[in-house]
Amino acid sequence: MEKICIFCGSNNGHNALYRKAVIDLIAEIKKEGMGIIYGGGKVGLMGLVASESIKSSVSITGVMPNFLVEREIAHDDIDELIKVKDMGERIKTMADLSNGFLILPGGFGTFEELFEILSWSQMGLHTKPIGVLNIAGFFNPLISLINNSIDSGFAPKENKELIIIDSSIESLLSKMKDFKHELPNKYMN
Repeated sequence: MEKICIFCGSNNGHNALYRKAVIDLIAEIKKEGMGIIYGGGKVGLMGLVASESIKSSVSITGVMPNFLVEREIAHDDIDELIKVKDMGERIKTMADLSNGFLILPGGFGTFEELFEILSWSQMGLHTKPIGVLNIAGFFNPLISLINNSIDSGFAPKENKELIIIDSSIESLLSKMKDFKHELPNKYMN
């Protein structure tokens, strides 16, 4: 993967392990020689992704809708900031620029990004790996939700193969590199 798209929170969260994981992740991304596509912000975990990338000389491109740039939360020191009209164009641009997706803890915006790219994968609109870094069990409820959707007959069990969840940065990136997209039959009836 040349460029990895990172979706994460515009807040830091309460657990210091989230910030530590971002620092460790950027070090691993530098070691792997990858660049980063992210939301363009200077606040929260997003801001930490940017500042650690800059400090580590990792190429980083931000994508941000104009209305957020106008609120003065865009990072001024990243390599490139691409301004787009809205959130829909933001996620499409980020997807087009990247070779894979990495999801870190975040709020509703992060969940929206994850589920949109996961839906696109399920429909065959992209074949890129989707990795979820499960820091301190943050995504355990998501794992339960996915399992419940499958157990309740709303998604085929093969859909679990579209998302890679791991608590180890090195293991997650390795699995993402080896990912082979297989289009499941979305419709079970």
